[in-house]
Amino acid sequence: MRFRYTDIQNHQDPQKPFSRPYLIVRLRNGNRHKDVISLVDSGADVCLFHSDIGRMLGIEIEAAPELAFQGVSGVREVAYLHRVELTVRGLSAITLDVGFTNSMVVGTGLLGQRGFFEQFEINFQLNQKFFEVTPGIP
Repeated sequence: MRFRYTDIQNHQDPQKPFSRPYLIVRLRNGNRHKDVISLVDSGADVCLFHSDIGRMLGIEIEAAPELAFQGVSGVREVAYLHRVELTVRGLSAITLDVGFTNSMVVGTGLLGQRGFFEQFEINFQLNQKFFEVTPGIP
């Protein structure tokens, strides 16, 4: 599936917005689901979502293995790994482990190497303002 990049305001130069590869994915746990805007990030090791999303899915966040990680700030953060189902619009659902953390912006997600990039082929075409997400080879 092909998706357009989303332009984000550049406060330094409003005439040159930043383009980001955002997807709306559906997370499912049992009979509960939540659609989440998520950044496709080839530099992220794991998939991360704000803890509030996990709670909406009926997940007891802290009852899972702890994962320590650090972002670009270098500050040590903690996430809790849980297995969920994730669907990209137009593609089959996958099952993967994601980290739920309070360090994300409320209501957002990050789609990283482990889980997401392992199961999907991603082709970034920034100069043409689109990216493609296709099922990976099993």
